Amino acid sequence: MLLIHSCQTKTMKPTPYAWPQGIAAPMADKNPRTFVQHGDTIVDEYYWMNDYFKNELNIPTYYKPTEFVFNNKTFLIGHGDGLGPGDKGYKRMKKVFTNSFSKWLYRWLHPDLGVKLAQYLSVKNKLISGEEEAVFLGEENEWLALYAKRKLETKHYDFFVFGHRHLSMQIQVGENSTYYNLGDWISQYTYGIFDGASFDIKTFEGE
Repeated sequence: MLLIHSCQTKTMKPTPYAWPQGIAAPMADKNPRTFVQHGDTIVDEYYWMNDYFKNELNIPTYYKPTEFVFNNKTFLIGHGDGLGPGDKGYKRMKKVFTNSFSKWLYRWLHPDLGVKLAQYLSVKNKLISGEEEAVFLGEENEWLALYAKRKLETKHYDFFVFGHRHLSMQIQVGENSTYYNLGDWISQYTYGIFDGASFDIKTFEGE
């Protein structure tokens, strides 16, 4: 099983990808949906893909840490955002983003403004991008490790697997429990592997 988490930071620069010659790029089916917003008629040919993973591929999407059992080992897996005692800036911003009234207001923005605002908040805003927080805080201060320890007070987990911190790390949080952060696959090229008995973080070394 391969687990990969990644966030976007301000320092990440996209690397152009050269599609292999002689191989046609895959094309998604088009199923146009027409609607009017701000007086503009919009035709979205790919609107059907909103629930593609769930309805077409039968792949669920998890928005909160979720428990899994693999080979009698109990995992708690999640992105890691907004968990634990820290990450206060992100928590405040997440409340705004997930608020139903905020979503309703955003829907009424013209796309030209809405796209620019979303890009700014996603990449430029220090509260979300987390560049200044991508520093190891020490085993006693890492807030996802503290979150894992608090969860162990009510139930045992063998492995806690999170992302969001942009730092790969492994911290023992209990006698038989370990917290792993997968780092990212944009700059660190790290990922996690479970071999059926133990979990480990690896680094992709290229071809």
